[in-house]
Amino acid sequence: MSFILASQFVIAQPYGNEWIDYSQKYLKFQVVENGIYKVTYNDIDSLANSIGIDSIDPNKIQVWGRGQQQYIHIAGDDGDNVFEPNESIEFYAKSNDGWLDSLLYDLPESQVNPYFSLYNDTATYYITFSNSPSLRYADIVAASIATPDDYFLEEIVKYSSEQYWRGAYASGTGKHDVEYTAGEGWFYSAYGATSHKIISINTPNASSNASAPDAIVETQYAGVNNPGGTISHHIDVFYNNQTTPVISNPFSSFNMFNEVFSIPLSQIAANTDIRFANGSSVNSSAKSAVAYVKLTYPRTYSSIHDSIRIFKLPTNSATHQISLPAFYSPFNKTFVYDFANNTRTTISGPSVEFTMPSGPERDILVFSDLASVFSSPLNLSLASNDGAFRDYLANSPDRAFLIVTGKSLKNEAMEYAEYRASANGGNNCLLYTSDAADDSLRV
Repeated sequence: MSFILASQFVIAQPYGNEWIDYSQKYLKFQVVENGIYKVTYNDIDSLANSIGIDSIDPNKIQVWGRGQQQYIHIAGDDGDNVFEPNESIEFYAKSNDGWLDSLLYDLPESQVNPYFSLYNDTATYYITFSNSPSLRYADIVAASIATPDDYFLEEIVKYSSEQYWRGAYASGTGKHDVEYTAGEGWFYSAYGATSHKIISINTPNASSNASAPDAIVETQYAGVNNPGGTISHHIDVFYNNQTTPVISNPFSSFNMFNEVFSIPLSQIAANTDIRFANGSSVNSSAKSAVAYVKLTYPRTYSSIHDSIRIFKLPTNSATHQISLPAFYSPFNKTFVYDFANNTRTTISGPSVEFTMPSGPERDILVFSDLASVFSSPLNLSLASNDGAFRDYLANSPDRAFLIVTGKSLKNEAMEYAEYRASANGGNNCLLYTSDAADDSLRV
């Protein structure tokens, strides 16, 4: 299928690609898993000639993802302002989730699940070479600690794409709204009036520190049908073997709710169950579904055996004193990204100990030399055919003519595009394949 679009006027509005500098060339690669990524000199050198670059200044290398420039570290940088074979670009990148989907909904708060994309788990990141300095992590050498802190905040999110629900009916129609409204998206499978849903979460090594906070649960659920009546659904929420619900919510039809409640830390064992059941006023035909459950609890630092991990630091007015005695770093080199302060701390030696500045709750990433680093081959390629994005809004709006086509109809589309580009056709046509469209609309 091809689409032919003729524009008579253009209204300025944000599209999410405002970050693009149309005077620069871009390379791209895809990210399907959160982690540390490394782009080598050879990765870039093999494509540099294609975008007309002979020499690269590492201070001008920029990485873009999710519509934002990313902080980077240039490994091996010797300060001579030349990107060389022993140097590489290191940064943290995230796969796609629901971060952009909220723009599809009638209201941002109508989004069902911010942790899971409606369409795709793959994010595209871009590398460009700017006249402006890149964002660089400040390098820090780890400081020695005094008394180590006991816990960090472990955050676990459970969600599913077992069933897709269309959300509420449009007013007065009895039909699902054509817009994305509250309740449209991916859920765990629905449960009926005589059933329930249990979300089981692994919660090992909870802190026993007297100052540690209780666990916090956030969840989103909805009614997914309309059996009629002022009150048709009634959701009760329990944790573990509790018989008294922490939430009891009678409501009608397709309403969606975001709920937050606490669980005493004494109730957090190796596994914690969150159970969704039906209250006394539920209609016998009612169906409900859970979008996600997020549980945050204080977990001991000493229990972590990984070689790469995100730690959520609790709000603290004093310097964080962090010791990870079981962290796997056999080559005695460990690194810490502080995403809030944009620093990269290096820890040398067998003991993984370091300090972090005080401040509000925030994430840090700790990884060792042994950590799985996503490196060559990254399938780095040119963004669009020549590495350049085309600014379609720069065309005269009274003459702009755009053909968007998939590969299977490219030959026919090219034939018509040649006519439209001729004097008889108006001298103004842009042929846009599905691959090109995918790039220029990326954020």
